[in-house]
Amino acid sequence: MAILSDFYVADNDVAARHRGDARNQIDTDRVQWKGITPLELSILRAIVHRTEWQDEDMDAFDCILDVDSGSRMIHRLPDDLRDRLSRVDEQEIERLASEWSATDELECQADDIRPLLVDLRRLSQSAKVATGGVYLWNCL
Repeated sequence: MAILSDFYVADNDVAARHRGDARNQIDTDRVQWKGITPLELSILRAIVHRTEWQDEDMDAFDCILDVDSGSRMIHRLPDDLRDRLSRVDEQEIERLASEWSATDELECQADDIRPLLVDLRRLSQSAKVATGGVYLWNCL
């Protein structure tokens, strides 16, 4: 069973209301994926910054909600990642897709992950305009 992964734009006051059921949906720009957690995003962040991934990179993803010992979690993407993703052009998306897809954690084709990068760019641009953040909701 794949981990559900919703990405959405919100501010901190609203972000934790998204719990993945119809009663708690927030009205915001959102995309749905599967299998992406803060681990994969921390690796993307290292690739974006052209640095080597370290365990401590996970600490940049603040957990704002943890329900039932991790069965549902919400993490805020670091502002530096949001800012960098908001400015990537098509050539940089190609580089990121190629490098990120080749990691052990993803093991996919660049074409499989490129749409997520395009989604993250759009959400990051929306978040900057709205002075909000990009959040990741995961459900096991």
